[in-house]
Amino acid sequence: MIGNRSEYDAMAQCERDLWWFKCLHELTVQKILKYSPVMDPVILDAGCGTGGLIQHLKKEGFTKIRGFDLSPDAIEYARKASADVQLLDVLKTDVAFPENSFDVAICNDIFTVLQPGKDREAMEKLVSVLKPGGILIINLAALSSFAGIHDIAVKMTKRYTRACIDELVQNLVIIKEITFWPFLLSPLILGIRSYQRLKLFLNKRTRIKSDVRPVSPILNNIFYKITKLEYKVQLSKPLGSSIFVVMEKPKEISLKAFKSAALQQAY
Repeated sequence: MIGNRSEYDAMAQCERDLWWFKCLHELTVQKILKYSPVMDPVILDAGCGTGGLIQHLKKEGFTKIRGFDLSPDAIEYARKASADVQLLDVLKTDVAFPENSFDVAICNDIFTVLQPGKDREAMEKLVSVLKPGGILIINLAALSSFAGIHDIAVKMTKRYTRACIDELVQNLVIIKEITFWPFLLSPLILGIRSYQRLKLFLNKRTRIKSDVRPVSPILNNIFYKITKLEYKVQLSKPLGSSIFVVMEKPKEISLKAFKSAALQQAY
């Protein structure tokens, strides 16, 4: 999506109003409040996009937030909203920030667009800038059955399963929570994405554009309330188009020692 100005124009609008972003942002705040080791954590938004999450975090009372993105268009939008952001590749996180400097790191839907095999490297970089006991929150596109034209538009390289997550975080962090979402809307999303794949198969000239677009206010409100319901009733969610993971960097021992201990256990 980098270099596609129109997609970032759409994102800037949708990050404020679209049900999907609103639910993701609220869920992120909920988990920060639950797991953060301090009351007002130092937060890093890795892959901040147009700054929608940063603005939401500020509204919720968080004051120590920094962010970065690889897209100049995204950074331009975020800076207009007075966000403390910089142009940066997630694979350079450890170069740009000191080790053990953040209480919370958030990385939404960035690993899914990295080159194959680079997601593990990105994980290691993010964990290195977290303080011991710090929290890493990630959201990723999930399950190949939910792939569609959106994946092509944003240049997605991978969708994740639970097994993929286990492999990604192995010996680095402790998983606190992991869930697929949105579950109740999964049949609708699956139907739309299946139709997109069929349409593309039948017509190679099909217009390629992401699903990050406004929907009617009525539908937007319905989708928002349905997704919010999932978290209130604590449904078991065996599938969804995204997977949301909350992790903790080990507290008592250094990351190097933790990895060594885990390696010894494997033998």
